[in-house]
Amino acid sequence: MTLPQLLLLAVAALAATLGLPMLTAPAIVRRAFGWGRTPQSVYILRIAGMMLTALGLILATFTTLFWWATG
Repeated sequence: MTLPQLLLLAVAALAATLGLPMLTAPAIVRRAFGWGRTPQSVYILRIAGMMLTALGLILATFTTLFWWATG
């Protein structure tokens, strides 16, 4: 695997690592940032968490498939 592919996998892992707690446990993330509990904050954190987790999974999948395809 080349250096750009490894860097892209690192970015994918970072995005998924940041997004997963936002998606699964928004209360913990709210407490960590000191935000109050509002109905909008739950939706915002879940949507942002879903987008970051999906970005990480998509980047990791495309990078791995490209690596397998090119040898």
